[in-house]
Amino acid sequence: MKFIGIMVALGAVLTGAYATEFGTVPDSYTGIWSGRWTVAGKSSEVHAHVVRYKDRYEVKLRPKPDSRLKPLAGFHFLAETLKPVESMELNILDDAMSGTVNGAEFDLKRVNFKPSPTLGKKAPEDAVVIFDGSGVDALKSAIGKREIGWKLVEGGAIEVSGKDKGKKFKQDIRTRAEFGDYELHAEFKLPYMVDQVGQQRANSGIFHYGLYETQVLDSFGLYGKYDEAGGIYKIREPDSNAVYPPGLWQTYDVIARAARFDAQGKKIKDVRLTVRLNGVLIHEDVAGDFSKLTKRTAARGEHPTGPIIFQDHANPVQYRNIWVRPL
Repeated sequence: MKFIGIMVALGAVLTGAYATEFGTVPDSYTGIWSGRWTVAGKSSEVHAHVVRYKDRYEVKLRPKPDSRLKPLAGFHFLAETLKPVESMELNILDDAMSGTVNGAEFDLKRVNFKPSPTLGKKAPEDAVVIFDGSGVDALKSAIGKREIGWKLVEGGAIEVSGKDKGKKFKQDIRTRAEFGDYELHAEFKLPYMVDQVGQQRANSGIFHYGLYETQVLDSFGLYGKYDEAGGIYKIREPDSNAVYPPGLWQTYDVIARAARFDAQGKKIKDVRLTVRLNGVLIHEDVAGDFSKLTKRTAARGEHPTGPIIFQDHANPVQYRNIWVRPL
């Protein structure tokens, strides 16, 4: 079933080949939990985002599974012992969690995520395959003539791993081809980085025309700002936070319309982006505001066509099944 910004499904843990294709969350508690909330004898639905930070989990209870809503309550429990940090009653057994916080009782079950409806989507016949696991011929380093340092990994994926002569450095990669209007499909998986927060937690991004970044980040359970997953960096926050936790394969599906220029080279129309994250529409026909780009990014200039750049932010994010269909 579809909730605000997040697609989840009740049921048993995914197993077999299907689980291998979609992936698994690396721990038993990160995710969405749903159930009942009882205050003064009155019961209502409640949903919790559970996220691990270092040695503990943070739990925020809300009336809907929407991380933008104000929490009804919040608490923490230790990863090793499952004991609450705050003074409260808490019981956790397998996929069940119950307790009492701020005078209210809660009873929750862990909810399983549903794969994006476009996960594994095949490239149309008229698409340009950028990466299908077989090689990197359609890609090149965005830094001079360096060889691509990213590494091919199991499952037909490529992992951010910028290196030159054995030494690590940040190395964005880009499509060899440049595109005007296009449809992009790309799948990504976030690494499990519980010791990090903010922009250091599974950060990467996809730059359309080398300029307008759709952010990749482990911001599950957060508000969903312009610099978090789904945001068009520096320009616009997504309509909802539709990102999944680390370990699960996710999808970006983007319709990009290039900037238009007159015969004298003056721009007469901005780039336009329509973006879906995990099948959820989060930006609809949004203008790319060139004036809001960072100086480093803006230095690339805006043109009728441009490359698609995949960012190396020194975090081992993985990508797979990338293709572009010119429009």
